Amino acid sequence: DREKLVESFREQANRNVKANLALSRVADLEKIDITEEQLDERLAKMAADYKVDAAKIREMVSPKTLKRDMRVEAALKIVRDSAVITEAKPEKKAAKKPAAKKEAAADTAEEKPAKKAPAKKPAAKKEGETAPAAKKTTKKSAE
Repeated sequence: DREKLVESFREQANRNVKANLALSRVADLEKIDITEEQLDERLAKMAADYKVDAAKIREMVSPKTLKRDMRVEAALKIVRDSAVITEAKPEKKAAKKPAAKKEAAADTAEEKPAKKAPAKKPAAKKEGETAPAAKKTTKKSAE
């Protein structure tokens, strides 16, 4: 279905834009700057990869755009290099409720105070045990 396809591309485009914005911010914070020498090296590599003259590549590729892309790549490398891999804990999935119930619950939550937890019951006595002494409290008189 065309609409599903368009929506999937839209979702991917949104993720790409957000990632690019975040990495651009990392590049700003890390003060990453691409030199003309680095730009020339990249253009030469592109020319070699595509078997095209470097001057032709310069005409086809915007130096400003290429520098921006190179900054994002450098920021991504910093993020990857500083990332710490940990074991993920499995998440418990809550049962899904219909939307109408969620809205009704949200409305009533504002009106009613939260319920108190039930009082804890004392542990069952084992044979031969006596109950612990009751906690004594005294009132302090106002002086």
